[in-house]
Amino acid sequence: MHTSNRITREAPSQRRNYRIQSPIKILIKGKKYTTSNWSVGGFSVFEFKEFIPTSEKIEINLSISFNHFNINFYTNAIVMRIDSDKHCLACQFINLDDPQKALLNHFANALLQGEMSTIDETIKRLDIPVTLVSENPDASANKVPIKRRKLKPIIIGGSYLFIGALLFIYTLNSIYSNIYTLKIENAAIRGLERVVKAPHAGTIQEIYQNPGDLIKFNDPLIFVQNDQIVESAELAHINVLSANVNLQEMKNRLHAQQEKIDSYREFGFDKLNIAKAITISIEQKIDLTKKRKQRLINLHKNGMTSDESIDDIKEKIITLNADLIVARAKQKISERAIQETKRGRFYTDNRLEGEVTELIFSIESAKEKVKLEKQKYQLLKNRESRLTVTAPSEGKIVSLYSNQQQIVTKGEPLLLISLGGEREIEAFISANELATVVLNKPAKILVGGNFLQAKVIKIENTSFQESRNLSISNQHKSDNLVRVILQFSAEIDKQYIASQPIGLPVLVEFSKRNFTDDFPQFKDISNFVFSMVNADEKHIE
Repeated sequence: MHTSNRITREAPSQRRNYRIQSPIKILIKGKKYTTSNWSVGGFSVFEFKEFIPTSEKIEINLSISFNHFNINFYTNAIVMRIDSDKHCLACQFINLDDPQKALLNHFANALLQGEMSTIDETIKRLDIPVTLVSENPDASANKVPIKRRKLKPIIIGGSYLFIGALLFIYTLNSIYSNIYTLKIENAAIRGLERVVKAPHAGTIQEIYQNPGDLIKFNDPLIFVQNDQIVESAELAHINVLSANVNLQEMKNRLHAQQEKIDSYREFGFDKLNIAKAITISIEQKIDLTKKRKQRLINLHKNGMTSDESIDDIKEKIITLNADLIVARAKQKISERAIQETKRGRFYTDNRLEGEVTELIFSIESAKEKVKLEKQKYQLLKNRESRLTVTAPSEGKIVSLYSNQQQIVTKGEPLLLISLGGEREIEAFISANELATVVLNKPAKILVGGNFLQAKVIKIENTSFQESRNLSISNQHKSDNLVRVILQFSAEIDKQYIASQPIGLPVLVEFSKRNFTDDFPQFKDISNFVFSMVNADEKHIE
């Protein structure tokens, strides 16, 4: 007997992105929410009590807590669904650039593959393998093999000897390095600096600040005159005046036309009254003539009047009817002439005249032209106001690169501002000492009796400029000095140096040689010991 099982196949998943339950922070309209789930395509949040219409585009700030960092960026999203009862909002990301997509894909894939996990609403990398612990209890001492008991003192003694040898090599390297130490006294603490550049080409007319002056945000620094911008602003002002004159002229013409139409309206009412009176008079004459005709017809029947009298009265009635038609036509013309005055036209010499309607449209066009010319003028005035270079932030003037009446090009450096913030060390060495200093070379900084660790991040020639630090005095003006910038890496060193004033002179020490330079066979051992001794708690953990 054969049995058969029905095989059912499910439709493939249409989901383009997997939903991640690990929470991230979303800032929507000034309020921060925690996602219930998210993906590269969008997100959903609960406890959303505001109302946003579906399909509305909103700006959000997405924040991801990773280890000890907060990674955030601004982007746009469109509302796909909102549930007022459940207080749920679902949105789709739009306009994500490549770095943002790559960032979301990186965290999503790492979370799905188990490379990362969420601990206390923070995403952390699981780089440290977990050693499984046996469920069986440790063996008792009397069950330990005899060979292991003999091997343990040997391993401990060997470890002590190995550590002692490492410490001896490290001590010998430190002594050897102190003999070959380069000490630089021409150094000082400095803050972050910013170069202010010319926003446009022109001539420097005024310099409002001097080196060493303290400045605040938006303080005037230098006035760079641009003749083309000034001339364009003056021409725009003339165009505004011309447009206003043209507008006023059209308004005057419209006022004259309206007065003229008012007069023609009054004349029209007079003509209408005359036409009405003539029409009524002719109608009355026709009635009387018709009665007279009837009397003559009766007399003619009795032979008391001639045929010529009858013909004359008929001819008179025909003439009066024609006069009535003409009078009624003139009355109608007068009525239409009055109606046309309401439209800005008047009837004269058997034709319609007037340009009120055209003037009204021309005035509206002239108003728009005045408005446009004013906008152009305001735009050029704003550009003219920007001829004065202002301070981008609070700080201190370190040095000036330009003088009055000097012609500068767009983007040319004008002055240097010290912004404070994270402190660095600025040192000056001679060209002969440059062979000892290279990028990323570690150095010791003596500040207030304390040694701090720093490294070289920048080396540049200073033959074209003076020292930017007022506390540093150039003792070797004939030498070609080299400017060296050092930066602190340890957080505790950064905090300490931040409490010191900018411009404070310090002592910088570079190691000329190491013990391992002369004895390279000990290089790997010395590096290992040095890294262990200088490792912080985080690295040890």
